[in-house]
Amino acid sequence: MINQRIEQKGQLKVLPQKIQFLNFLYLNRQELEMRIQNELIENPLLELKDNGESEKENDEVIADFKGVEEYMYDDIPDYKYEYHNYLPDNAHVDRPLEERPDFRADLRRQLGLLETDARMYDLAVYIIDSLNDYGMLDTDIDTLAEEYSFNQQRVTEPEQLEQVIKLLQTLDPPGIASFSVKDCLLTQLNRVEKKCPVCRKAIELMTHYYDYLYTGSFDRIMDQMQLDKEEFQAVIHYIAKLSPHPVIVTDSEEEKQQVIVPDVFVLKEGERFVITLNNAYSDRLMINNYGSELHVEGAADRAQKQAKKYIKSKTTAANWFISAVQQREHTLVKIMQAIVHLQRAYFEEGDTAQIKPMILKQVAELSGMDISTVSRATANKYAETEFGMVSLKALFTEGVHNTEGETISNRIIRDHIKDIIAGEDRKDPFTDQQITDALKKNGIMIARRTVTKYREQLQIPVAHLRKLSAQIQH
Repeated sequence: MINQRIEQKGQLKVLPQKIQFLNFLYLNRQELEMRIQNELIENPLLELKDNGESEKENDEVIADFKGVEEYMYDDIPDYKYEYHNYLPDNAHVDRPLEERPDFRADLRRQLGLLETDARMYDLAVYIIDSLNDYGMLDTDIDTLAEEYSFNQQRVTEPEQLEQVIKLLQTLDPPGIASFSVKDCLLTQLNRVEKKCPVCRKAIELMTHYYDYLYTGSFDRIMDQMQLDKEEFQAVIHYIAKLSPHPVIVTDSEEEKQQVIVPDVFVLKEGERFVITLNNAYSDRLMINNYGSELHVEGAADRAQKQAKKYIKSKTTAANWFISAVQQREHTLVKIMQAIVHLQRAYFEEGDTAQIKPMILKQVAELSGMDISTVSRATANKYAETEFGMVSLKALFTEGVHNTEGETISNRIIRDHIKDIIAGEDRKDPFTDQQITDALKKNGIMIARRTVTKYREQLQIPVAHLRKLSAQIQH
């Protein structure tokens, strides 16, 4: 028997154009330029007007009227006019950026030199892409197997991944694809070709007594390994020379690798801030008259219809692209105005201590945008100010209330934690609970687990590891 039933059901649908715009909004300055260049190649009706084109033509016209007399009787040697052969005394030679390949790309190169089948190669590439920035695995084998099986729609056993991980651990740098610091250090020790007695003792210590080392039970290690104090210090010094992570990137190396291009400029003129976009495209993108001039003489009606259909589709795509660029720039300016309004004290002085707690919801309400729009518009983007470059995401911080009722940014709390640890006795460092108590004396009421989270964000080890580091250095 057939029955009919009427129901009311709410359903949220997002238009494809909206999804495309959100992805478009996520692009930073360099990615936007690449997207525009690709669109110019794909769409012949889209055109980008060059700002410096007219100036260049004027310079060429003026140069044509210059007489040759001023060059005929000049005592300056000709080589002085050559750019590559002459530099002013106060000029600095431009150094090219040092190219540093990503360690994942290097691992893929090494993997290509090994004899592997297609299945094992795909698994190895997936594991390489799963490594964190330190070259280690954050998840266990079972989770990796489940994720790979889900992504590839085929069952993969953990044993297969384990075999591939062992293969990757034979590559350089030593310790790559390790699950823990212990495994990383052991891999480096086992890769030593000529193992001295100290190296063998270090392998024994890391294999059987790592938990004692982690908890700082040095007396138990010396007792069970039958080592005196000097021998134990020699073993610890040997281990300390190793790297706890296979990939270590210093701050200076990160700066060499990254070339940051600002998306917006924030400058103060009098009592107000002026926000401008870096090389705005909205006024330069345009639709050329190629479509209106296109005419196929002697062509069949079918060819004419196809040509008109093609021009219409490309015109629609060009109009949408120009509109998306304009909307992106308008959205970015409105969001930046809201950020400057909320963080005015910081933009006036450039002191990070002046950064107030600010979340996405506040900027969304002030700018009239959605929270998701604010999140995408501020992701991976930078602003150039009078005191340097600043990441927009770095301006968003949560806060806690102190005993006086004021809201303190978590950035300031992290700075307090860093100062407390910097002033501690290195032989008797503060625990997280002692740091929590010290913050309470300053009127900052937070839980111990919050202190632990901020300390880990600062990449500061726990108290017993700081104590061990101090003993090793002495």
